[in-house]
Amino acid sequence: MLPFEPPIDWPGLPCGLLSFDDAGRLLSINARLRGWLQLPEGAEPGPLLNDLLAPASQPLCPEAVFAVLRRSGHVDDVLLAFRAQDGHEWPGQVSAARHEGADGAINVAVVVRVADWRQTGQAVVGAQPTAEQLPGLVYQYMMRPDGTTCFPYASEAMHELLGVTPEEARHSAEVLASRVHPDDWPAVIESIHESARTLGPWDSEFRVVVNGDVRWLEGRSTPQALPDGSVLWHGYLSDVTARKALEQSRQGAAVAEEAGRAKSELLARVSHELRTPLNAVLGFSQLLSADQGLGLRPNQQRQLDHIESAGRSLLALINEVLDLTHIESGRMEVRLEALDLRPVVEESLAMVELLAERSHVALRIQVDPVLRVLADRRKLVQCLVNLLTNAIKYNREGGQVAVVGSSSRGVHEVRIDVRDTGSGFTASQMAHLFEPFNRLGAEHGNTEGSGLGLVIVRGLAERQGGRLTVDSEPGQGTCFSLHLPVPEDGPPDMPVRTGPGATDVSLPPGQAGAPRRVLYVEDNTVNVMLMKAIFDLRPALRLDTADTGAEGLAQALADPPALLLLDLGLPDVDGVTLLARLRDHEVLQGIPAVAVSADALSPDIERALSAGFNAYWTKPLDLRRTLEALDALMA
Repeated sequence: MLPFEPPIDWPGLPCGLLSFDDAGRLLSINARLRGWLQLPEGAEPGPLLNDLLAPASQPLCPEAVFAVLRRSGHVDDVLLAFRAQDGHEWPGQVSAARHEGADGAINVAVVVRVADWRQTGQAVVGAQPTAEQLPGLVYQYMMRPDGTTCFPYASEAMHELLGVTPEEARHSAEVLASRVHPDDWPAVIESIHESARTLGPWDSEFRVVVNGDVRWLEGRSTPQALPDGSVLWHGYLSDVTARKALEQSRQGAAVAEEAGRAKSELLARVSHELRTPLNAVLGFSQLLSADQGLGLRPNQQRQLDHIESAGRSLLALINEVLDLTHIESGRMEVRLEALDLRPVVEESLAMVELLAERSHVALRIQVDPVLRVLADRRKLVQCLVNLLTNAIKYNREGGQVAVVGSSSRGVHEVRIDVRDTGSGFTASQMAHLFEPFNRLGAEHGNTEGSGLGLVIVRGLAERQGGRLTVDSEPGQGTCFSLHLPVPEDGPPDMPVRTGPGATDVSLPPGQAGAPRRVLYVEDNTVNVMLMKAIFDLRPALRLDTADTGAEGLAQALADPPALLLLDLGLPDVDGVTLLARLRDHEVLQGIPAVAVSADALSPDIERALSAGFNAYWTKPLDLRRTLEALDALMA
């Protein structure tokens, strides 16, 4: 039996509830979640939260759930794949909160099951106006168990890119085979079948021939296994002919740099064009859900939930595109600080302790308390947990895993060894060790995994100024070594830049009487409507608007507001320049200013914060976080 059952478990509760401790041990599961997991009455799941998850989601828990809970006390809207008893997987959105008690911390999580593919498809169709804003093709592509294919959903860009209407492709995708260049078709269909077999992401570049013109297309999609044996991909397809022409004609570093810039600009445009309409889709759906006075019927609330779910699915798609940009450009954010190594190792060992006990593997630590490293604590824990998890899973029964820390005289680094007594790697396996999704034959056994852990660890180590090395002997075991820099004597911490004045942006408490005035400079009427609806929830504030930079400057000088909200893409001036003009006037220099924009790339955010904005709100706005930030600024 689990240690205790949830204190509240109404029979009609439409969501899953579970609780777990900081080590990931399950404490309780409600009846709804048991049903989704197909657990018979009286049957107990594994002792760990990870036991409920599909292999692809298991490596995410330490970073996306446990670490965030310990740091901030709550986790919001994390998408994880769960696995039922019959082996089928289903996506769930997880939100959790940490509660401190006399007997230690307990984490309570709510699991909302993402609607099945048919409902999701209908919701995406309902969000079609948003998809049509994109400079590319948003689609769902399905392969049925009999091998036939179709597009349950495709935006109107299909006709421009492929010369086929969405209606023609809805029942059969065979007509598109004739559009793909005959030299590229074998590789395209093979990559689709490989993605269906492994449920790994599909990425491809290929040529199409439409009305005699040859174009290059780039596609990226994520597969989802359906209960009937079909596979459904959610993806995006864009015309990269111009970029390919640059790549094929490059004659040096200058041309290569231009191609990279063109790709970054394309990704930035895709991000902006999607986030702008999603600001309305998600913003208004959140406002409607939060308004208890509307008295929505259950079916209306479900329809509203479908709209929000479709919007979040599209937002997740664009976030994947931005993640690609960060990986390729090396702009992954890290927070380096001087750390005592042993407490970090002990924390990581505690997170895998139950897995080691279940696998009958002994854990050992040999780290001198004086050792210190310069690293990002959260990412270092992620690295160690990944290495420890692999060392335990691929060990032998009765084996050992040791974490050994050492430093050598004259070498300005600390070496952290994770040694196991497993089967080791052959020379052939070592050559493919860091290939994504390559499990080196382990996929034929009973040990679950994704083949991504070592790739992630190596990338994180390099982003922290370190490296990952490996030494292995078949039949004897393996040693993975993290090499990290040593901090200088008495180093100051190096926090992530948040912009001038971000430490203290609060205002004196407002006086009773007339509402305090906030000026919002924005030219998009739908965005203005949404912001006004948000401010309706704060009657102590009055929102005035201007649709050009010139009008905003005039209004601010005529009646200085308590807060400035500035869009960065105004028709007559960009928001950064407008802020500089506002600051030229002494009466406006002390007023906090927030950038509100659909530009979500790190350089855009850094540029705005460096220019003097106190905060940066990225569209689509999250209602709860926007209200919390607004309350803090106006406190």
